[in-house]
Amino acid sequence: MTSLKYFISIADSLILINRYAILAVRESEEMEMALCKNCGTSLTEGSKFCMKCGQRQESLTGTQVSSVSAIQEIKDYSPADGTVAEKRWYQRNAQLPAAEDISGEDSTSIIEVYKQVFSILRRKPLKLWGASMLGSLFLGIVPILAVLPIVSIPITLVLTFGLTGVYIIGSRCEEPEVEQLFCGFKNFRNVARVMGWKLLWVFLWILIPVAGIVPAIMKEYSYKFVPHILYESSELSPDDALKKSMAITQGSRLKMFAADLIIVAIVTLGSLLFAVGTRLWPFEVFFIVLLVLWGVLAAVFVPLIMGLVSAVFYERLAKNEE
Repeated sequence: MTSLKYFISIADSLILINRYAILAVRESEEMEMALCKNCGTSLTEGSKFCMKCGQRQESLTGTQVSSVSAIQEIKDYSPADGTVAEKRWYQRNAQLPAAEDISGEDSTSIIEVYKQVFSILRRKPLKLWGASMLGSLFLGIVPILAVLPIVSIPITLVLTFGLTGVYIIGSRCEEPEVEQLFCGFKNFRNVARVMGWKLLWVFLWILIPVAGIVPAIMKEYSYKFVPHILYESSELSPDDALKKSMAITQGSRLKMFAADLIIVAIVTLGSLLFAVGTRLWPFEVFFIVLLVLWGVLAAVFVPLIMGLVSAVFYERLAKNEE
């Protein structure tokens, strides 16, 4: 009789194991379908962006939910009506991760943002590089050609808006056209008004005696996404654009500041090292050449990288805000 009970207990345990196996296979099949639609690369669970091409993975939301549901289904299983052996096996062996534990990494971390930016650059987007260089050139020429601030400032702001659009398109792994630089001139009045409103508020914060520079920097990062938001909704009012930017950047301003500071620190440190090298005889000429090359590379790549970093932050933070 004891042997018969032991045999039945084993059989019940095998039935329960089979239930878990079926759910595990179902989860595995769902995970195998997680492929990037742009390049076909296999994706890890919870990935919002392809680490190879940087493409946003909109369709992974459903897969992630279904995977979480499969695990949650196992966790919620309670063998209340089962045998004693089922209950004991479940209590001893059902050590499953909580649903919240399978979430991916913070998609807005500095490392994740830079990974996506350099993934975009590795694809050698020539149009993106060209549009970025041309936009930076125009921004440098306008104050020289248009001497009066009442003329040069609005044009500069509208060109900055157009350049932001170039970086947004680039962050989506698309090739921008040069005409994108001048898209703000189609709605010149509202674009200049919103961008000017942002500039005015940052300037007012700078006027605070002694410590004005600190709150001005904080407000600059609070309003950082005004051109990005305006690119998505060109008829937005100045106040609405500022409020929306502050809402999106809430909790991430220091992170964005640190991301920009990394680039500035690298460029500054490189410049200082090469400048010191120009004092070393007989290598002065060699280090002068390196210093010039470093300056050219900084002029070409720093605006592009910083623009993409801001655009990627915007894409990810705006998505989280939704």
